Amino acid sequence: MSRENVEVVRSIYSAWERGVSAREFIDADVEYVNPSYAVEPGVRRGRRVFAAIRDAYDDVAIAPQQFVDVGDDVVVVATITGTSHGAGVPISREHGYVWTIRDGRAVRFQWFHSGAEAFEAVGLPVPPEPEPGSGPGSGEQAQPDELPGPGELPGPGEQPEPGSGERA
Repeated sequence: MSRENVEVVRSIYSAWERGVSAREFIDADVEYVNPSYAVEPGVRRGRRVFAAIRDAYDDVAIAPQQFVDVGDDVVVVATITGTSHGAGVPISREHGYVWTIRDGRAVRFQWFHSGAEAFEAVGLPVPPEPEPGSGPGSGEQAQPDELPGPGELPGPGEQPEPGSGERA
């Protein structure tokens, strides 16, 4: 697993939060994958695709809650907020993202309507919901390394070792 990949993705969100370009962390020919249920499903290419969200929302903000290292991929669970352009309808919802990193740059980005979909996309079990009063917003930081990596999951019919920390 690569903590460096998580840092690349954290740097992207940090740049966007500061209102500056993240182009040094995103490949010029990045593959941007919209899910089948998106208004415009399919694959787009290039960094400019990321700017399209500002056409839909006047004040869009993405607040990452969790980063999970999955080898070349990094799963991000985030809250997206904004006000729709034109209609003025406010939104605030969870999204899930999967970033693929190669040679220190994002080469693929996939988005989903939930973190659960993002975890499923990389073959990880969906983590349990946090207890009320725990996790982000309660003073506790989400732990990115609590989930097992792809080679650490029990096989079919196997049970995790008691006390191994793996989630069933």
